[in-house]
Amino acid sequence: MEAILQHHMGGSTYWIYSNMLLQLRVPGRFLGHVFVLYFALFTLAITLSAWISGIILDDTSLYPRQLSFLVVYCLCYPGCG
Repeated sequence: MEAILQHHMGGSTYWIYSNMLLQLRVPGRFLGHVFVLYFALFTLAITLSAWISGIILDDTSLYPRQLSFLVVYCLCYPGCG
């Protein structure tokens, strides 16, 4: 449970800093267009991850908990090495 809390806190911090950097670096006249693209790509990434997870769960004998542990392992392993 603590790992989930830390993950979400880190994700929120990343989200805030990336938005701040966009606001600092992008000229004002393009800012709305850049944010639309940013949020569209974010929504696309969430949609693709849910779709791929569904395909994996349908085509394999994995349970949702096993898939979530596999995803966490794949995300955390490069940071530990």
